[in-house]
Formats: sequence, C-alpha cells, structure tokens
Amino acid sequence: MRRTNVIIWAMRRTRAVYRLNRLRAKRTLKSAYILLSHMHGLFPWRYSGALIFFLYALAFAMVGIGLAVEPFHTLFLLAHGFLSCSLIWAIGWWLTSGPLERKKPRLTKKQKKGQAPVSYRSYRAWQFGVSSLMVILFVFSMALVSQIESSRELGLLHGELIPANDPDPIELKAPVTRS
Repeated sequence: MRRTNVIIWAMRRTRAVYRLNRLRAKRTLKSAYILLSHMHGLFPWRYSGALIFFLYALAFAMVGIGLAVEPFHTLFLLAHGFLSCSLIWAIGWWLTSGPLERKKPRLTKKQKKGQAPVSYRSYRAWQFGVSSLMVILFVFSMALVSQIESSRELGLLHGELIPANDPDPIELKAPVTRS
C-alpha cells in the first residue's frame, strides 16, 4: 500500500512540474511577443532590404579600402561593425515582415477559447529557419573579413615571421668553418 502511495505522489508531482513549466513557457513566449510588437515600430521601413544590402556592401567596401591604405585596423573594425548592424537589421526586419506574418496560423473560435490545439510549428520553422540562415551568413562573412585582415597583416612583413616568445636570432659574425 505504501509503495503505491509513493508512486501516485510522484506522478502528481511530475504533472505539477509539467504544468508549471508550461506556464513558464507561455509567459516567456508572451514576453517575446510583446518585445516583437515593440520592434514593429523600429523596422517598418519599406526599403529595409536596400538598407541591409547597403550595410553589407559598406562592410566589404571597408575591407577593400583596408587592403589599400596603411592604417587599416580601424577600417576592418568598421567592417565588423557594419556586418553586425546588417545582421541586427536583417533579423529585425524578418521578424516584423509581412511574409512572416502571413505564415502565422489564423485561429478559429475554438482555438481562441483554448478548446482546440494550435500548431505554430511551420510558423516557428520559418521564423527561426530564415533567422538561422542569416546568422550563418553573418558568421561566414565575419570569418572572411578576419581572414582577409590577417592575410593583410601578414603581407606587411614581406614573408618574414618573427616569433613572439623566442629570443632574437643570433647573427653570426664570421662564417662557420669545418675543421
């Protein structure tokens, strides 16, 4: 008898924890929705796609200028900044865009009352899938800019590498003779 009471108690506790976690998830999603509704005021511009492309092109223009002039560290830093701005604007634009809003499921009366389940699976796939592609493109672009910057920095040494921790090389005054 005692063992069944423990099992019943454990099952009730598991259900209570499950319900609590569902409530927490709903609150988190609700706060994320409120945050997105505030973002609508920031990214409603009709030509956001042109601004994203402009920021991206400006980043690689900074890379091109950085390859041509000597104090280039600031230009590569600006390139990283422009790429970051283009990522932030692109994700904000996508999350508040009309095509994504049209993918959101339309709720029936039963679903609004909570009597029928609602599936946001395809909507979330579009929402996070496109955002993930943007982040992957951003990471690839940042890696490319960093690689170009390091090759530019190594190219200034004209093929000579000086190790950081080793002592300076000893120069021989006289040629070595074999006896």
